Amino acid sequence: MKHALEILELLNNSAKKNLPCQVITIDGPAGAGKTTLARQLEELLTNSATGSLTIHMDDLYRGWDLALTDSLRDDLATLINQIKEGSMLSISKFDWQKNKLGAEESHPIPTLLILEGVGSGQSVTREMAALKIWIEIPVAEGLRRVIDRDGLAISKFMDSFIVAQTEHFAKEGTREAADYRISWAPDN
Repeated sequence: MKHALEILELLNNSAKKNLPCQVITIDGPAGAGKTTLARQLEELLTNSATGSLTIHMDDLYRGWDLALTDSLRDDLATLINQIKEGSMLSISKFDWQKNKLGAEESHPIPTLLILEGVGSGQSVTREMAALKIWIEIPVAEGLRRVIDRDGLAISKFMDSFIVAQTEHFAKEGTREAADYRISWAPDN
C-alpha cells in the first residue's frame, strides 16, 4: 500500500495534461504485482470523487500468440484516440475460455484510467500517461508467482510469453521510460 500512496501523491503533484482523464500505466514482467498495485490504487480512490477505471492487458491480448503484438498496440492506440476525442471507451475483452473476443463494452471516460499489465507502458501510451510505473521482479520469481496464482496448466504458455515480454521490453524501452520504479522484494 506504501507504493500506491506514493503514486497517488506523485499523480496529484504532476502537471495536468489538457485531456479528459489522467492515465497511469503499470508495466513489468509477469508476476511482478501489477494487478495488485492497480487494485490498491482503486481501493484508495474508492472513497474519493475521482472516478477510475482499470483496463487489464490480459483483457486486450488476443490469446497467447498475439499477446504482445501489433494488435495490442492498435487496441491501445484506439483507447488513446477515444480519450482524446472525449468519446466513450469501447473495449472488446478477450474471452480466454472461448479463445475469442467478447462483446464490446462501453465505459464513460473516467477521471483516472489505469492501464495495467505487460505491454501497458509501451510507446503508444506514453504521450497520454501522467505517470508510467515499472515493477521489477526476477524472471524466475515472477514465473513462480504466476504459476502459484493461475495454476500449473499455465506453465506450458509461460516460456514463450517470457521470451515475448523480454523482447517487447527491450524493443520498447519500457523500464527506462518509467517515471516511478518499484523493485520487488520478498516482503512486497
